[in-house]
Amino acid sequence: DDLENCILNRVPEFLARNPIVLLIIDSIAAPYRVEYEESKLKSRAKSLRALGQALHSFSQKNNLSILCINQ
Repeated sequence: DDLENCILNRVPEFLARNPIVLLIIDSIAAPYRVEYEESKLKSRAKSLRALGQALHSFSQKNNLSILCINQ
């Protein structure tokens, strides 16, 4: 929830105040490795897809490059 909250709420607020050209997110899938059980794979996939769509939208609207790292 913290990662989702940050990306879906705090990143847009930050971008509105700070014009940046590169956003780097380290270990984007880390919360999903611990938090989700096998029975919740569909929910995990849906959440990751929503984050990806949000990041793509931010990139397009703000002429922003985004680098997501997943160890």
